[in-house]
Amino acid sequence: DISSRLGVKRGGRLLSKTTNPAPSTISSPPRAAVAATSSRKDEVPRRRTAFNDMLRRRSGDETTGRRDPSTSPQNVTSPPGNHGQLNDGARGLDLRMVDRVADLERALVFAKEEQESLREELARLRESQGSDRVAIDTDPQQRSQQGDDEQNSDVEEGSEGPPERRHSLKELVTLDEGTSLERPAQMIQQIHGLQIQVAQLQDQLVAQEFNYGNSLEHASSHSNAEWNDLRSRLHATEKESQERLQQLFSLKSSISSLTRSDTQATDRELAEAFTQLANRIREWALVANALMHVLGEPVILGLPTVGPLAAIKLFAETIQRTGAEYSDWKRATVRAIEKSDKEGALQQSRGSVLQQVANEITHLLFTLTNVSLAPNGQLALMGIMSAAADLQRTLALQKARYEVLFFHDTDGVNTTFDQHRMDPINDLDEDVDDDTKMASSNQFMFCVFPCLQKFGDERGENLEVSNVLLKARVCCGVG
Repeated sequence: DISSRLGVKRGGRLLSKTTNPAPSTISSPPRAAVAATSSRKDEVPRRRTAFNDMLRRRSGDETTGRRDPSTSPQNVTSPPGNHGQLNDGARGLDLRMVDRVADLERALVFAKEEQESLREELARLRESQGSDRVAIDTDPQQRSQQGDDEQNSDVEEGSEGPPERRHSLKELVTLDEGTSLERPAQMIQQIHGLQIQVAQLQDQLVAQEFNYGNSLEHASSHSNAEWNDLRSRLHATEKESQERLQQLFSLKSSISSLTRSDTQATDRELAEAFTQLANRIREWALVANALMHVLGEPVILGLPTVGPLAAIKLFAETIQRTGAEYSDWKRATVRAIEKSDKEGALQQSRGSVLQQVANEITHLLFTLTNVSLAPNGQLALMGIMSAAADLQRTLALQKARYEVLFFHDTDGVNTTFDQHRMDPINDLDEDVDDDTKMASSNQFMFCVFPCLQKFGDERGENLEVSNVLLKARVCCGVG
């Protein structure tokens, strides 16, 4: 059977129609020989008889006459050279059927070849699709541009290639549309994957920042703890040092009190007593100058100018530079006079001297201010005089030699400023600019409170060693 040999459904349909008397023309030509009546916008226009001409060239039948391109396949008749000798209509029909079968065989061969070429094209498209999947990770825009270039090249090759390539253009375009529909879905999946990776990286970054902040906080807390520990240790050390220093002072005071007699005073006690007296006088230089009659007494205040005790003052002024022996004689003399029956007369003489000095001070103040001193002021002034007399007695009973120096110009000789024994009460740094201060020095003007200087130690030895216990308060100018 011809239909079973061809394996084509259309052949069976055509052979079943040949049992009846056939018309003079072929009613249904093969589809491969029929050109498409309507082409899409992206297809290239084709000639209607190009496929039949190709079949005739492939079969090698060069003697067969060409068909008219203007006639349709339904109107094609047998060549006049072959059918002119046949008188019988049935024989003519058999010859047409033979030609038809030959055409179908050629179409089958061509269809198989076309199928192979389509398979190759499909494989090539799959390979290009795989390369597009790789290229989408680097540059989706470049990938789509390359896909468009490949599609355009395929269209150009289909339009300029052989007829079998032009025939498969519609199928290739359909496949390319299918793959183009798959690409957005793949790109969306890849974008979702990239977004997941970005979210994971952001989570890692947040975790790292959190860990770093915790480490910094831990280090800061550790550093603060160390700093607090060091600071507490420093405070404890300072407190311990102050306690040890206080213990040292207490021990020194106890040793000094054990090694000296009852009448011996420490340098610190004498300096504090004179400082308190200076604070009571303040800046009244005339009061301090008048107190020198009390503080400068060589032996004891109140010795009479006549009688047997009058010679003691003159004798003391004569031997006061003899050293430790003078100090011992002075202490012994003071104690002897205080224990004698002349103590009462000595206290009256002392009170008279203090009252006389107070009257001189009151008179000077009235002369300067034209204001009389009030009773409370007179009582305060007598208290200052009594404190100065007590300090004079304390100095007279010491083994070391003490001098109370009230600086002033004598016999036209100007006194120079001595920074070791003088302390200016007026701050020149606030009154003088930097240039003047650098080019000038302090110039002594007058003394406000005397200086207390010690010679020797508590045993009355090393008289060549001196120590200033209290500097004199002086007023200075710019010179």
